[in-house]
Amino acid sequence: MGISKFPYWLLIGLIATYVFGIMLVANILLGLFFISTILIFADKSSFKSALAEVKVWCLIVPFLLTAIGLLYSENLSSGLNYLEMRAAIFLLPWPLYFLRLSKKEFDTVLFAFIVCCLIAAIIGLTNAYINYLESSDTGFFYNNWLVYPVNNQAVYFSVYINLAIVFIVQQMQTGLLQSKKRLILGIIAILFLLAFNFMLASRLSLVIIFLMGFVYLLYWIITERRYKVGLGLLGSVLILIFIMAIAMPKTVKRFKSIANTSYSFENMRAENHFNKEISPENWNGLTLRLAIWTCALEVVEKHPIVGVGTGDYSKELEGAYESKGFQYAIEKDYGIHNQYLYFLFITGIVGLIIFLASIMVPIYWAFAEKNWLYILFILLIACAFLTENILNKYTGIVFFSLMSGLLLFREKKS
Repeated sequence: MGISKFPYWLLIGLIATYVFGIMLVANILLGLFFISTILIFADKSSFKSALAEVKVWCLIVPFLLTAIGLLYSENLSSGLNYLEMRAAIFLLPWPLYFLRLSKKEFDTVLFAFIVCCLIAAIIGLTNAYINYLESSDTGFFYNNWLVYPVNNQAVYFSVYINLAIVFIVQQMQTGLLQSKKRLILGIIAILFLLAFNFMLASRLSLVIIFLMGFVYLLYWIITERRYKVGLGLLGSVLILIFIMAIAMPKTVKRFKSIANTSYSFENMRAENHFNKEISPENWNGLTLRLAIWTCALEVVEKHPIVGVGTGDYSKELEGAYESKGFQYAIEKDYGIHNQYLYFLFITGIVGLIIFLASIMVPIYWAFAEKNWLYILFILLIACAFLTENILNKYTGIVFFSLMSGLLLFREKKS
């Protein structure tokens, strides 16, 4: 193995330790990957090329907005913590730009991600089964309990699972899963991951992956003119959803829990939980977000142009909660739960426009290059941004930076 392969193996190790939640080792591998890739592949000419590459700057925009927001923050200590947490957003695009992978190596990296997600799912189910034997509580087979062994949350891991499904479909078409036997294994893996995702019960992720599946099947039916087979597949998907809904009632319960949209800021009742009785008097995932967003937008109205600054995010949001009597959110220390609103909150309309441009401009190039993997990844992550602060958690930060750089710069792979 030549020294040029060292970053390649580090990248696979980084993906594995990251998916399994071994964050200390993952951080060490990230540092080694950054240093080794630059030492092996970068030279004066490629550095100039990277500095002039708009795609690279688009990927590090969240870090730059965080740094700019720090300049007019009163609480510098808090702002520096956010800047430090998002350092990977600044660091990862550069080595991923310089990295050179053959198509086989690129496919192997994607395959490694798929395998790691499958193993992590099996670990989660095994742990859930052990807990079930001790407690007879089927709740261990749902939501955050399933990803507790890999130090993650259901809402984040469901995005990994969706991306793994996208990678499997791509590998079945043009990658390592094209043979007949591997195609069968790929289909089994997709069905298993869909079932696991249903148990994770992340509502938006489930809706997105099934919508993507329906659109893809319709596209395949029309382009291949396989109408009978296609209708059979669509019917099979509907039957699969029906079976999973019957077999996993707690997931259905999570969808039913958001039927109520009315709320009172003074409400101190707990949030609806899939393992307890649902009540319209409780908070639910939707009403909590509506209440939080209402508070956040009142702050935005006072600081519309450049926001409140990075360091004053928590103080200003908590102040808005207090003014509304939203004690429940204060006690639970809820964040904004929307990445777009977050950047509007800390950097104003100017920052939000820049953030949106940093997403849309690479999509334009991806369409021009027919880089469908990147487009689908951004679709998944952009939808996740609607209900979560993905870039306010280290797991979300590394996932976004690693996958966006790997997929966006794939056209540069030699």
